[in-house]
Amino acid sequence: MSADELPHDIEAEEACLGAAMLSPDSAALLVEQLTSRHFYRPAHQVIFESVAELVNRSVPVEPLSVKVQLEKRAAGEVVDTRVLIEMIQSVTSAGHVGFYVDRLKDLLYRRDLILEGARLTRLGRRVDLDRDDVTEEARKVLDRVTGVDTPNTGKPLSELIYPFLDRLESKAVDAGVTTGWADLDHLLIKLRPGQLIVVGARPGMGKSVLMVNMALHVGLKLGQRVLFVSLEMSEDEILARIIAHQAKVTLHNLQAKTLDEDAWARVEKRAAEMASADHIVIDDDPGMTIASLRATLSKARRAGQLPAIVFVDYLQLMTSPRKSENRQQEVSEISRSLKLLAKDFDVPIVVGSQLNRGPEMRANKRPTKADLRESGSLEQDADVVILLHREDAYEPESPRAGEIDLIVDKHRQGATATITAAFQGHYARIADMEPEPVGSR
Repeated sequence: MSADELPHDIEAEEACLGAAMLSPDSAALLVEQLTSRHFYRPAHQVIFESVAELVNRSVPVEPLSVKVQLEKRAAGEVVDTRVLIEMIQSVTSAGHVGFYVDRLKDLLYRRDLILEGARLTRLGRRVDLDRDDVTEEARKVLDRVTGVDTPNTGKPLSELIYPFLDRLESKAVDAGVTTGWADLDHLLIKLRPGQLIVVGARPGMGKSVLMVNMALHVGLKLGQRVLFVSLEMSEDEILARIIAHQAKVTLHNLQAKTLDEDAWARVEKRAAEMASADHIVIDDDPGMTIASLRATLSKARRAGQLPAIVFVDYLQLMTSPRKSENRQQEVSEISRSLKLLAKDFDVPIVVGSQLNRGPEMRANKRPTKADLRESGSLEQDADVVILLHREDAYEPESPRAGEIDLIVDKHRQGATATITAAFQGHYARIADMEPEPVGSR
């Protein structure tokens, strides 16, 4: 093979085609596993296409039938049958066809890699594109290469039904993570891989507090990997909320650096416990995009460190590399992309979202999923929508002071409900409500 030729193996191509004319099983395997692109020599591509036509018409594949098919394709031009017979003679055993098939797959992969590499080089020279656009296009190029031999993932119902019943009967723990709030977990059961969970609230209502609390539950209590992407708060702001939550010290005193000795002792104790929590990753890059988040998750998957859950705080601060006609279209594209990321990487993604001023226009101030700001397809893409409401945010003297409603306004897999929890903002904490003492009413 000369230096300017792409990787190929003519003998393996002839062996594949010869095996197809020797054995019906080999012919079927060839048509199922390969395409004409797997053959480097143009004449072999035409022979393979003729073999595929015969297999699809249930006609026996043998030198004479292939000869006739080739002559039809060549508008009556006579084909030398000796070439086909020589292919058969090059095969030591039709049982080796699997080896030849794998060989051709490998060589096509390498040819595509070289050709797509040239496209990557041209892409790198496109100074008119910003880096996120280049990253996204480069990912598509690599996906085309690595997806050449992606098998059909569809399965008939007949193959699915009984394994599903087996899973129902099994006592094995289902995939997914709990949220850490008993009543919410009773309703949702678990946040499952592939789900997009939207936490919507007006500013200052506790959206970030809820997401940090949930991340700590998964990372510290469940001991699973967590990726927390914050486009709003810095690392120090997130850490202050983590320390306040874990050590039960007031966020104000922590930020003002006015902790007494007892508080410092609790902080140091909790800090020592969290010092080895390298499975909780915090990314406060304010320029995080879908492309960079995908790259982060891809790197984690290659390293065998894919998180059990991903948090994004919050959606409206994300930007899209593609300029849309309006912000609503851009947010809709981001929400759809987050849902696809959840499915592609098989992880639940929890994303915070601001609400518009709709709740403030109502007498009871309670939000609905229609209040999702610049929602577009956000409501449609979400599997679960949790809206936050605190009466004391509007009426400080409310009899429900210190309570927060977790309004599950959409639940694709089950019922909706309102869960009431205790809001301890000074500790950056949301806790289960304490049960009322017997006889308190």
